[in-house]
Amino acid sequence: AAALRAGSVVGLLVAGGVPLPTLSDLDRDPGLRFLPLAGLLPGLAGGRDGMAASGLEEVSLPQSAYRASAGVATVGVSNLLVCRPDLDPALAGTLTRLLVRRAPEFVPDHAVGAQFLDVRSLIGTGGVPLHPGAAAAYRSLHG
Repeated sequence: AAALRAGSVVGLLVAGGVPLPTLSDLDRDPGLRFLPLAGLLPGLAGGRDGMAASGLEEVSLPQSAYRASAGVATVGVSNLLVCRPDLDPALAGTLTRLLVRRAPEFVPDHAVGAQFLDVRSLIGTGGVPLHPGAAAAYRSLHG
């Protein structure tokens, strides 16, 4: 961020939640322009069939994130809550139900609309299998 502000680099590749305070500061000065990267997804993920397994997906930056971000299609990556395979299935199910039922409480107010804890994203684990207790909880909640 300091190098961009100083003009010694012309761009950044950033992985993180939206909005990021560092980028919000840069959005004010010197200003930001977002490049659409979603078209690169098939190559990054090993083709369309590999996208689901890679954990990469197309996401659009929301209007509220930064001044010039509205609708720019970019690359998103899942963040996973992982556990040992021998975790008690009842505990895994309880944690899953907690995440599903109270997901909005885990997203900070400044990120609402930009961070997604919905049914689709919660089960989007790429090539990582769901714990059997988590899978059972999803089935009981959503069929």
